[in-house]
This record gives sequence, structure tokens and C-alpha cells, in this order.
Amino acid sequence: MKELALLAMLPDFQGYTLGAAQDLSTNAPDSRVINLMLKGDQALLSEQERLERVYMTQVEDPKGQLGPYGLRQYLFRADSGYHEQDLLVGTAPQGPMLLLCTKLAPDIASPSCMRDMPLGSGIALSYRFKRAQLSQWRIIDTRIRALMDGFVEKT
Repeated sequence: MKELALLAMLPDFQGYTLGAAQDLSTNAPDSRVINLMLKGDQALLSEQERLERVYMTQVEDPKGQLGPYGLRQYLFRADSGYHEQDLLVGTAPQGPMLLLCTKLAPDIASPSCMRDMPLGSGIALSYRFKRAQLSQWRIIDTRIRALMDGFVEKT
């Protein structure tokens, strides 16, 4: 598998329809579009490993601070390659859920959040949604997991 791109709309994860065409083609800061990308990737670290081995080495304070919507927020050091992003960490049944979100700034018209997660068997999922939809992170995670589970062949 190389890559497979999918689009879904909040709140019900509806895919493309003619009625939703305009919503799917905009980059508005409050867009309800979620972009999903499935890809073959043998080397993707688990979110726990990425948190410990990559991100924690580049944050200002490894304790972080209370962030929005029940998330823990970490600020990256100014000399980090991630300094224009915030790391927001949620707790999911499978372990930590890592969201890299573009920092809110006057010159950023439409900030977004992104998550990379391994699905197993050499397949990884990346998804992105607008930061304005961050309050729905738990719903987004639950629905994406259900969608991915629906793709798995039942034996």
C-alpha cells in the first residue's frame, strides 16, 4: 500500500456528496473537514515512543501544563524544529494520543491539528482537522477508530 486519502465531515463523518462539495473545498478556519491518509509505513513509532524519544527531548517543560479540553499542553523550545506548533496530549484507551497543532497566531489564518498513529501490519494513519474543532478531539478519535475498524476484514 502506498497512500490512500480520504475526507470526512464532522459531526457524522459523512464522505463526499454534491451537497457538501463546497464545504470540502474550503480552507476556512472552522472547516468541518477531516483529512485522513492511510499509508504503508514500517518505521512509525508508537505514540508513546514518539512522545518519549522525540517530543519530550524538545519541549520547554516535560511536565507540561493543563491545556484545553482535557488535554495536556507542551510548548516546544524556540530552537526546536517544532517551535511553531503546540503538542497536545490526550489519554485514550490505547495510550497517549498526540496532536501537533499549529500555534494560534495573527499571521496563521487557518491553523490545524495533526495526528500520526500506527495501525499495525505496516500501516499508519495520519489525520488532520482544524484547530477550531479541537473541542471534539475525543469524538474525532472514536469515529476514526470505528471507521478504521470497519476496513478490517473479519475472519
